Amino acid sequence: MLNTSQFSRAVLRACLNSKSLSRSLATDATSTAVKQNKSQFSRRTPTSGLYEILNQNELNFNDLLSKFSQGVVELPEKTSVLSMTSVGHKFMNQSVKLSEDKSDVGTIEYQILKVLINNNLAHVSHFNRVCANYLRQNNAQEALSLYVESVEYLKHHPEALEVRDDNSELDRRLAFLFIAYNQACIAMSKQPESSYFKELLQVSKVPSISQLKKYLYEIKASKKLSSQCYKSLEKFKYESMKYNNPESFSLATTLILEGKMKDADQIIEQIKSSSPKPYDETTYAQLMHLYSLSNNTKASLALWEDMVSQDIQPSIRSFNELLYTHTKLRDSDEKCLEKLEGIWEYLNKFYQPNAISYEYYLVGLIAFNQHEKAIQLLNQLQKEAVIPLTLKMKDNVLSKLLDKNQLADAEKLFKQFLESDETYSPQVFVFNKLLSTYIKHKKYDQALQMFEKMSQYNVQPDIATYTIIISLMLKQSVNGKVEFDQLTPIFKEMKQNGIHTNAVTISSMVHILMQDPSTLEVGRLLVDYMKKEKMNLNFVTYTSIISSEFKFGDPFIGEQFFKESISKAGITPSTPYYNIPIEGFSKQNNLEKAIAYYNDLKNSNTKMAKPNHFTFYHLIRCADRLQDSERLQYLINELDAASIHLGRSLAPILKNLERTYPNIKIPENLNDQILQADEKMQTKRTYV
Repeated sequence: MLNTSQFSRAVLRACLNSKSLSRSLATDATSTAVKQNKSQFSRRTPTSGLYEILNQNELNFNDLLSKFSQGVVELPEKTSVLSMTSVGHKFMNQSVKLSEDKSDVGTIEYQILKVLINNNLAHVSHFNRVCANYLRQNNAQEALSLYVESVEYLKHHPEALEVRDDNSELDRRLAFLFIAYNQACIAMSKQPESSYFKELLQVSKVPSISQLKKYLYEIKASKKLSSQCYKSLEKFKYESMKYNNPESFSLATTLILEGKMKDADQIIEQIKSSSPKPYDETTYAQLMHLYSLSNNTKASLALWEDMVSQDIQPSIRSFNELLYTHTKLRDSDEKCLEKLEGIWEYLNKFYQPNAISYEYYLVGLIAFNQHEKAIQLLNQLQKEAVIPLTLKMKDNVLSKLLDKNQLADAEKLFKQFLESDETYSPQVFVFNKLLSTYIKHKKYDQALQMFEKMSQYNVQPDIATYTIIISLMLKQSVNGKVEFDQLTPIFKEMKQNGIHTNAVTISSMVHILMQDPSTLEVGRLLVDYMKKEKMNLNFVTYTSIISSEFKFGDPFIGEQFFKESISKAGITPSTPYYNIPIEGFSKQNNLEKAIAYYNDLKNSNTKMAKPNHFTFYHLIRCADRLQDSERLQYLINELDAASIHLGRSLAPILKNLERTYPNIKIPENLNDQILQADEKMQTKRTYV
């Protein structure tokens, strides 16, 4: 077993192997640049007179503005806008100090901007600066008016859009417009509309999420404004997207892989509604793949049946997607395997299987515990060169073996792939699964060796990799604890690999670590680090912390973070959010606390927060365990008053309660639902 210092050295060694630390010195170039700068300052430029005016410290703002205006008028006709950029900003810097009224910075700086506009010397950065101050003052109307004025000015003076280095000022302009529009909507209690934003304000796009975040931070936007802007951006992005193209299918795939199923479903529905009916075979195949990827095999099979009913002749591509769907079936292994083999037999009879066909079939065999048959077929393909073994096929076969906990077979295949193909370089997710499986089997030395191998095959570790390594550190520690100083080598390497230890990164690590009881303590450590560094905890982070503490940590820590998320972070709790402490305290048999949170949920003014059947399921189960008939009757009456559908879980529970507690009365409405549930169950049994 490695101790902490050995572990740290190993991590740094891996870092050194993966990074080239050679750096070239630029002393001569720097020296030359300094000399050039000195010579530039020694020459007199057209704007030198303006700098001299601004250096007259004895003048008040109005006198300085008057002299500056006169100086601008007297500038040579060929004075460029770019040469006026810095002098304009210098005057704006001084204006706030000199003005008697410092409460309206935007208006003060606008007077200077107006001088530049009147003399055709205003730059886009000047407009942006004034706009930023209007936004800081919550003056969206002036910010939008300024934008309209700038549109007309910039139309006739395209040179004002020129920038020396990058497009940051143009990005800033777009972001400020978007923020101003949302700020105005908040003030007028209106919902933002993408058509209005784009048509009336003459813009064809919206800022990126990173740009929006950057410029919201610049103006110190309130949580309410930031939240509104992020929601609008997401809404506008979907509304403006052209569906049924590779970009939209790629976005849906990414969302599914990230677990954002609701957003993915929205994209899929947009693709379906915007595609001409009947769909062509390509669209059917792509939609089937998305549904299978999200484990919605029922929807995928329905699409297949619809395609066949439209007399569309399936190609190998569609059959591959049908095969992929059958690898995701949920039933006994025997039944699933029978269906998979049936599709494979038909495919071989009427088509020539390709690499994708074999990949899906191999993965399906492993999924239904036929890994020996899968490995035998894979070896046959490799030996007879029937088809090329693609990177995707190799990685997915390894991944599925590890999912099924077949570490020995995965190790053997991994070694075989590396020896038989010098170009084979596994993707990072394969290494991550190998690392996790080694840790699961307590093979810590092998895990560390595998981590070091990543640099050998030019595979860049990601956030998940480093989270696994932190988990490994915890397993390796003598007392089962890790101090923050021990994480320093990890964070250093992350930065060297281009992964910054910011709020987003640490939040992702917290989310992963908090899912495992054995790494909960490290998750808490990173949360403390985030607070110490004054990083904002977002909704996902709070949800991870609260859920984990209630599941297998300390429920009172979970409660503390729940309250903090509402009072300090401004999170508006929804029904699932309230259900976390309700479920947590119910499972702890702390019915009093659980009912207190139920009352908060019931009395919430938020539309998104109302008790549902899961709420009552946990409460009633808790009261039943405590044999508290009085509270049971109260909860049953509350359930009846809430007019909630019982679902499959509550109906049998209520039926049993009536038998167990003679004094409990089930209201008529609930009794009707119990009878209906019984009838459905009986019908299902008869059908089966």
